[in-house]
Amino acid sequence: YRAVLPIFPRRKWGIGYHFRPFWGQQFGVISNEMLQDAEYEAIYQVASRDALYFEWVGHFGMGDVKWPGVRTDHANYVLHLAPSYQQIYEGYAKNTHRNLRKAENWKMAVSSDVSPEALISQFRANRGKDLSHLSEDDYARLKHLLYVIIHRGRGQSRAIYDETNTLIAGAFFAFHHNRIVFLFSSNTEIGKERRAMFKILDELIIE
Repeated sequence: YRAVLPIFPRRKWGIGYHFRPFWGQQFGVISNEMLQDAEYEAIYQVASRDALYFEWVGHFGMGDVKWPGVRTDHANYVLHLAPSYQQIYEGYAKNTHRNLRKAENWKMAVSSDVSPEALISQFRANRGKDLSHLSEDDYARLKHLLYVIIHRGRGQSRAIYDETNTLIAGAFFAFHHNRIVFLFSSNTEIGKERRAMFKILDELIIE
């Protein structure tokens, strides 16, 4: 095959639909070569024939591909890490500089010694409380995904602990070729107050 499009079909009330699995960022056409827009369009047209509803998130750089149905463009932020840390730091927004200064006012430690279970548990106790559509199976799949990435040497957890050694924020990063993907995060009210997530990201960039 020159290209593959993963699809995830389901049926509800006898109606077929394709959905984007939770915890996945992009599920577009996968190919080792750059396809023409017309080829992308043909693939999506065929894949959508048997579904009344479908949701895909295409890859960055797909140009003006015409999707069947409604296309919505979302921002995909990419930070180039080739420059020195000082150059990257000077390019931070003023708000980021301000939040990093606030983070330095607190005694916090960054660690990679945190399990996927701890991050998921923290997420469920905070933001997850407002996401009632997420099931036990969804969280089980997330746990499995994070462990598979770790065991293949393609990712790492990061966490922030406060002065009492309590986890107040965490994140999971996946590595793919020359990119670091911010895949999943968890935060608490204390973590937000102390700007812990800014510190996690800044420490990762320093490394």
